[in-house]
Amino acid sequence: MKINLRTVWCIFFCCFIAFVIVVEVCHYLVRDKDVFRCRLHPSKDVIMEYIDAQVPQEKPSDVHAKQLYEVTADGTLPRISPDGEKVLDYYAAKSVEKNCLRVAVVLHGEQDLQKLMNFLGKKKITFIMPCNSEKLEEYARVLLENGHEFFLQLPTQQTVIASSAQHIAPFMANSNDTRQKLLQLLAMVRGAVGVANTNPTLLTKSSKDMREIASELSSRGLAFFDFLPKSTMLQKISQEEQLVYLTATNIFDQQVSREFKEGEAWLVSSDQVYDFFKRLPDKIVVGPITAGR
Repeated sequence: MKINLRTVWCIFFCCFIAFVIVVEVCHYLVRDKDVFRCRLHPSKDVIMEYIDAQVPQEKPSDVHAKQLYEVTADGTLPRISPDGEKVLDYYAAKSVEKNCLRVAVVLHGEQDLQKLMNFLGKKKITFIMPCNSEKLEEYARVLLENGHEFFLQLPTQQTVIASSAQHIAPFMANSNDTRQKLLQLLAMVRGAVGVANTNPTLLTKSSKDMREIASELSSRGLAFFDFLPKSTMLQKISQEEQLVYLTATNIFDQQVSREFKEGEAWLVSSDQVYDFFKRLPDKIVVGPITAGR
């Protein structure tokens, strides 16, 4: 009995095609997005469904939160919602008084945030989170659940740890990748009200770079915070780009002995936050950096 090779190959290819079809149908039926999305070009709705399943919503009860983010080639990024709502307004901590003493705490290293939340009680303030933290999403969740707001720390040579698992290259003045690095930073976690600079850097002296940063932050409904006094250049750029530009020129250390006044803005390191609040008179009302913006 002769074996027809052509017939054998035809049977083999038919079986192979049938196998592939069965596998694809099974993947589709079980909704295995991790596999299925690698095989077919997914729709935007499928991508949003996948991302929402991976990234917990800070305020799941509010449908507007989903409208404040968009899926892009650079990740899930903040945006101004179709009805005009901004991320800054949505996630900003609520302030009791506009003329309160505004406080921003810079987080360093591992933190027992729940202990700090209990210590602060009803006080709602600002936190600045380093992008190299391995607990970025966990910290964001705790802060938002307790009514606080947070900025993402601008990566500079002083703030970026080279061994970090979530390493972002430092922003450098007069570079060609400023916008790309900014988008990478903004895509790291949801809920940030903006970007904060807490260390001396030539970046904030470069009008080219700062205009690029200001334009991107403004178009996405975010703010820029700086520990330096307001500069004429940044004020001009922020006005032209319609950017919310905030500063806190008082930096707390344990040698500070002068009186605190409402209306001031203070930058405090997380390792001195307890001492800072213990020194504050009870009559002074504290609030977030964005108060009175």
